This record gives sequence, structure tokens and C-alpha cells, in this order.
Amino acid sequence: MAYRAPETFNGHYTTASEVYSFAVVLFELLTSERPWYRDAEGNPCLDAHVMNLVVNKGKRPDMLSNMNSLNKSLVALMRRCM
Repeated sequence: MAYRAPETFNGHYTTASEVYSFAVVLFELLTSERPWYRDAEGNPCLDAHVMNLVVNKGKRPDMLSNMNSLNKSLVALMRRCM
């Protein structure tokens, strides 16, 4: 669920959908964190909650504070792809 672009929840797949999924995978590789794994209180995120955040609220995985110490080019690429 975490790797799906917003439009895919309506069954609409495009090249942009794949680019979004790539960005989420890149997020995971750069941060060693699973996107949408836990909420702010540390509780596991349910699929319905992730779908609501992505589709209805336009949210993306939280950028971690240590992103500044990562490869700036890859972080910029990831942000553009999201």
C-alpha cells in the first residue's frame, strides 16, 4: 500500500505512478526506514490510514531529519519523483 501512487487507488496507472513508486523505494533505501510504517504516536499504520493520507490529504512519507546528511542529489531526485 505504501508504494502506490494516489491515482492507482482509483485504478488509473500511468508512467507517473511508477515514478512515484520509485521515489518511495528510494526513500526506503536512503533512510533504511519503511514508509508509512508507524504513525506519530508509534502505532502501526493501517492500509486504510495510508490510503487516506496519500489520496485525501496529499501526504507523502515524512522526510527524516537525517536526510540532510544523505546524498543531496538522490534526495532531490526522490522529492521530485514524489
